[in-house]
Amino acid sequence: MRVVFTNVLWPKISGIRERGLSLNSIRWRIAIAYSILIMLVMISLTLYFLNYVHSVYLDNQREILLHYAHMVADSAEQHLRVYPDGRDLDQLAKILRPVFGRRITLISVDGKVWADSEMDPLQMENHGDRPEVQAALESGAGGSIRESRGLAQDMLYAAVPIVAAGEVIGVSRTASSLEDIVTEAQHVRGPLLLMATTATIAAIILVILLSQAVTRPISQLTWEMERVTAGRPFRQTWISTICELAPLAQAFNRMTESLAQREAEARRAQEELRQSEERYRTVVESIDDAITVKDTEGLYIEVNSAMVHRLGLQRGKILGKTARDLYSEDVANRIIADDRRVFETGKPLDSEYEIPTPSGPRFSHTRKAVLRDEGGNVTGLVTVSRDISERKRTEEQVKWFAYHDALTGLPNRLLFTDRLKVAFAQAKRKSRRLAVMFIDLDNFKEINDSLGHETGDKVLQWVAERLVGQLRSSDTVARMGGDEFVILLPEVDSIADAQRATKRILEAVQEPFVISDRCLRVTTSIGIALYPDDTSDAEDLVKKADRAMYEAKNQGGNRGC
Repeated sequence: MRVVFTNVLWPKISGIRERGLSLNSIRWRIAIAYSILIMLVMISLTLYFLNYVHSVYLDNQREILLHYAHMVADSAEQHLRVYPDGRDLDQLAKILRPVFGRRITLISVDGKVWADSEMDPLQMENHGDRPEVQAALESGAGGSIRESRGLAQDMLYAAVPIVAAGEVIGVSRTASSLEDIVTEAQHVRGPLLLMATTATIAAIILVILLSQAVTRPISQLTWEMERVTAGRPFRQTWISTICELAPLAQAFNRMTESLAQREAEARRAQEELRQSEERYRTVVESIDDAITVKDTEGLYIEVNSAMVHRLGLQRGKILGKTARDLYSEDVANRIIADDRRVFETGKPLDSEYEIPTPSGPRFSHTRKAVLRDEGGNVTGLVTVSRDISERKRTEEQVKWFAYHDALTGLPNRLLFTDRLKVAFAQAKRKSRRLAVMFIDLDNFKEINDSLGHETGDKVLQWVAERLVGQLRSSDTVARMGGDEFVILLPEVDSIADAQRATKRILEAVQEPFVISDRCLRVTTSIGIALYPDDTSDAEDLVKKADRAMYEAKNQGGNRGC
């Protein structure tokens, strides 16, 4: 894509122009840099080869000088075989001097000079202690080579033992001036320096030509990149296949083709992403659950229509706000605490909230989870909230019907048993009395049979209302089933308190009431049991009250017993 050229490739090339350089100046800089490099390399190579030639030539002269010493030793041995007294050895040295071109000296084992090609042996001092002579005697038949540095001149000596009849009788020494050897070696320096200079000049010319050949295709590629950066269509560049940059040009062409394909794919991907976002927004907006997205600071950055409808605010008044701006203090504190917990643990969290509204409390079940970027870093929080108010009301109704009588609304047997256990425990702890009253309507079956069950249900409802009206708020009236009721009186002082309550109930229930234009009168039979006077067991207390109620019925009803 063109952004690749703009952000990656082109800055590296255009940076050259920003620094005040042009491709032409780069060309000459390349040429000068490589020329200096070549000159340094050639000078180093020339010095190395000069030193190498000098070393090789000097080693060769050492071998030649040692070879001459051997030849002189052989000639001296043959001469001594003919003239054992050493006669004419000096003449032999002078004869061999022009042949070998070196100074020749023959020395006996005791250091006496037998012959010398340049001086009279009688004028020469004893040479037995000369280092080269001692080295030759110690080295054996191979001989030795030694350099001698003196005030007059530096010399190179080769010394070889003279052997006669298997016995060393003397030393053959040849000498040459080191200065002469070096002078001879310098004859090869001139041609070598000329060759090095010629090669350096040729290399510099070649570098200049190559730099031009290199920068010209670079310039061409640069302008093509400028075109792409300017937003013009991708275009391939053509460079001769014999150019060193032809592979680069081919790579550039392949890159432009690839980038053109990537740009087309990017456009398709962007279009697919746009369509995907539209589908996602359509789905989110059509969901009844409230969906919100918060940043790490707790600010709402996205909400769907369900959330807008639930809060009754415009979307613009929700975005950028926090929970404290939208909810009561108690609800907001809990929401913020749950958000913080999800951010800290990174794990989803399910919560239920009770939100007060003018029409009554609303309940919602909320699931919260963190949002992460490609690197796994937490960037926000997504919340999905479902209104469960109807479900809560249904649960409350189911719970209410589980503990209450559907006809009268009074507690049923199950709730009465729970309250009796609690009252029993408190009475034991406080050492107080409690009473249970078992109530049954007299002749209720006749009302059902003669007037119908609908009238019988109304009678039960009417009796339940009158029973509740005669008791304290701490007392419990429950319907046990049919026309049977039971009353729990916690914390009574004596049986007299229960009897007074019984009298009020009998009087209240006896009062006539009108149902379907009929005036009806109902009486009841009441059985009373007292803790701890009658029993210390809760279940047995109810049974005793039940038996007392049947005793009241047997006595004619409309009484307590």
